[in-house]
Amino acid sequence: MIKKSLLIFIVLFISYTIFIMMNKQLTSSQHQWQDQWQENILNAQNFLYNDTTKNENLIIGTSSSARIIMDSLPNFLNLSLPGQSIFDGLNILKHKIILPKNVYIEMNFPLIKESDKFSFALYFPVFFIIKKYVLSLRDDKQPIPLLQKYVISKSIKFFHHHIIDQ
Repeated sequence: MIKKSLLIFIVLFISYTIFIMMNKQLTSSQHQWQDQWQENILNAQNFLYNDTTKNENLIIGTSSSARIIMDSLPNFLNLSLPGQSIFDGLNILKHKIILPKNVYIEMNFPLIKESDKFSFALYFPVFFIIKKYVLSLRDDKQPIPLLQKYVISKSIKFFHHHIIDQ
């Protein structure tokens, strides 16, 4: 029984990993309304694990700079973390191999210290290395929120097509 369960897990995990590798643009969060913590974790992981070399300019800041509309700023990436300090953003930058050409720092509370919980969640040694290479283990690629997002979008399309358009 345990061997069958383990075999099924391995087959499903490998299948899901291949599916995610073929559909890298799929992302979803755990909650319908993202809280700041999860949004910050997802933004930090996207910056750490994805290729951001095309972004020559990086904005690190707090909730004030997180509100900047980025569509008018080409070659900019916004790594603002609402509820965190600028030191959390600088610590993320310290773990990046290829650095941007320019870093712009916005700070409105310079005395807030770096969050140990946030750093631990991002840099726990085993998971940090594994998540770098295995896409299906990243927080924005979890299967249940992706399935929920897919079902909801299909339900809305069905409702709109069969009920509203008729």
